[in-house]
Amino acid sequence: MVGNFYDPATNYDGAVAASKLLPNSRLLSSDSFGHTAYGTSDCVTDGVESYLLSLRLPRKGTLCVGPQPFTDPLTPPAASTLRTAPSRPTTSSGASPAPIVPFVPGRVG
Repeated sequence: MVGNFYDPATNYDGAVAASKLLPNSRLLSSDSFGHTAYGTSDCVTDGVESYLLSLRLPRKGTLCVGPQPFTDPLTPPAASTLRTAPSRPTTSSGASPAPIVPFVPGRVG
């Protein structure tokens, strides 16, 4: 089982939970970005290939670190380029109107 810390599609906590449900499994943790961990570092790639080719599990607690693509700090935009959100409509009493909720067939309430 491979769990990637920064996977936008499959949460790392899900990999931890799934590995606990599989009694003979081993979790290989990856500190890298993207939806898949395989190919992001030699550590993950070697761990996966070792298991697939020879059924050798990685050591418990193995943490692989891949390249981090977002290492440069962001420069905040100039204040003059920022826009503000439009104001929300209010009722005559000054309260926000109730939100419009679309009808969902088969649901009551």
